[in-house]
Amino acid sequence: MGEESDPRVRAEMLDEGLQVLTGLWTGEPFEFHGVYNHIDETVFMPGPVQVPRIPIWVARFWPNKPPMRRAARFDGMF
Repeated sequence: MGEESDPRVRAEMLDEGLQVLTGLWTGEPFEFHGVYNHIDETVFMPGPVQVPRIPIWVARFWPNKPPMRRAARFDGMF
């Protein structure tokens, strides 16, 4: 169906998507040019009410370390 099946690529896509979300949620001008996402300068309005941003929940499997690091990075307000 065209979905990426390689877990490493899917993880890269998730990391990049999380960067895009957190960048857009700042309410400031944001631009992103990654491997999978390309966003010309834009301002996402209205910004979220939560400070510093909307919480992001990331699922992970123990003991796989990269997903654990990702979950730690986005679990809370980092």
